Amino acid sequence: MRISIFVVTTLLALLFPLAPACSSFRADSDPDKVCMSTGTAENCASCCMANHSNGSGTFFAARNQCACTGTSSGAAGVCATECATTQCATPSVAPQANSTCDKCLQNATTLEQCSSTIQTMCQAVPDCTALNTCVTRCTTDAGAEGGADVSDPACKNAGSLSACQSCCNTNHDHGFAVYLATYYVCACTGYGATSGNSSGICAAECADSACKGSIPITGSACDNCLNQQAANNACNGAAYTACMQDSDCSAMFVCRSACQ
Repeated sequence: MRISIFVVTTLLALLFPLAPACSSFRADSDPDKVCMSTGTAENCASCCMANHSNGSGTFFAARNQCACTGTSSGAAGVCATECATTQCATPSVAPQANSTCDKCLQNATTLEQCSSTIQTMCQAVPDCTALNTCVTRCTTDAGAEGGADVSDPACKNAGSLSACQSCCNTNHDHGFAVYLATYYVCACTGYGATSGNSSGICAAECADSACKGSIPITGSACDNCLNQQAANNACNGAAYTACMQDSDCSAMFVCRSACQ
């Protein structure tokens, strides 16, 4: 099955909080290890899909079902017209690559509207969460090793609290990516947020930046929202929980705790 880079990154964005820590899969017996050396994120994701055929089948079945018949909230199937004679036909026929139907199934609107359906179905299938873990490693620093970095002690002499924390983030860029990814998903969708903050506290402000997978500009409305106390209260718990399951992210927090 053809895998677009958008599907790869969106799968990560939708399901990241469900994934076990990447570091727990670094043993030599890791069946996904070979995927990390395939050269590109798309090749890596295709390898993950092959290794987790049941999980990938669940993901695409959920997306296709929602795209053809609509969501549980009553929204119409976003690709019902484009895929009427192929994916949404009875029996279903796989659309040709780059056809109108194929493009509709992989676009942002489809995946956004179907995220809830995909999450629900994927959570129920262990191989689908394993697939997500593999894809997570394709789009973060898969080769990062956990544990303290030899440069961590020098961070304490960086000159200021913020400089020290930035030094720790740089030394543990994989761990920092784990933390940010979970925090962004929570702030954008409400997934994992504390009670009373379930709608995505920064969804409006970050619709064109963090909620699309890009780092917001410093001082922008999105950046300000993500750094406000309300967002921290809502999403720090989810991000910290994910972080403590990843050795490099845990090491980042140990480094930051030593900052004065």
